[in-house]
Amino acid sequence: MAYITKNQLISDIELQLNQGNISDDSELDRTQIAQWTDYELYQMVRQECDAALKAGKQIPPLYIAREIANILSEEQLIIEVANYAALPGSGQLGKIYFTKATNKYYKWDGNGWIEITQYEVQIAESNQRMSFTLIGTVVDLYNDAGIVRVLTDEYDVVNKSSVESLDMVKNLRFAGPSPDQLIWYRTGKQIFIEGLNTSEIEDNTFIVDYVEKQNVVTAADGVEIRVSDLLLPVLIDKVVQRGKLQMYGTVPDTDNNGADVKQQMYHTAISNPSRQQDQQQAQ
Repeated sequence: MAYITKNQLISDIELQLNQGNISDDSELDRTQIAQWTDYELYQMVRQECDAALKAGKQIPPLYIAREIANILSEEQLIIEVANYAALPGSGQLGKIYFTKATNKYYKWDGNGWIEITQYEVQIAESNQRMSFTLIGTVVDLYNDAGIVRVLTDEYDVVNKSSVESLDMVKNLRFAGPSPDQLIWYRTGKQIFIEGLNTSEIEDNTFIVDYVEKQNVVTAADGVEIRVSDLLLPVLIDKVVQRGKLQMYGTVPDTDNNGADVKQQMYHTAISNPSRQQDQQQAQ
């Protein structure tokens, strides 16, 4: 692992772009360099991890972060109102409205209120989702491998599912979600847990190991950027090339004759100044 802070990384790139002589009126801002670094780092980490997975190897451990004590919250399915007369003029589809005065349940069908039975309420409650939201952003890897594993607070493994296969998993007779066999799936940063009852929410917290996207833009200057020894020089070169493109541009086409005369020689000279000096000496 290459140990390099954000300040060291940005300063190295800045020095290369300004040929070792940084001016206070440089057209490149450090924030802009950080944005390029953030983009290139994400893409390179994703490619490195995907390549490891497809080769049957483990994800490099330096990219894996852990979040602990993730507390579940429940979707607000049932909305309580004082009485039937207090029901709003319209409601939200999929929500259930409970009136304290009559002890009855209603739902909005788009045109009006419909009273529903206790059995329908139980069915809806059994499908009520419980979830928690990760603080960090998960790197989007092949086959959703950005989430390495989910554990309970007792370090029991929670089995993985997906939105597409969830219905099939729920119908499995012996392998479906239950308090003894929890299942997780995710949408973005939100992790959903299947198999728990409403009364068990406060008794369970979860641990998540995942490949975290590093935010180079918002990170403090002293924060270490996690990047492998193989990727670090490539990362610097890629960001330097982006900076050169902005600083030096391309050869302008002033003829306006319908022919694109720009060539790669100009950028090659910039990326390899020693070769340019050799060519000038030869001339």
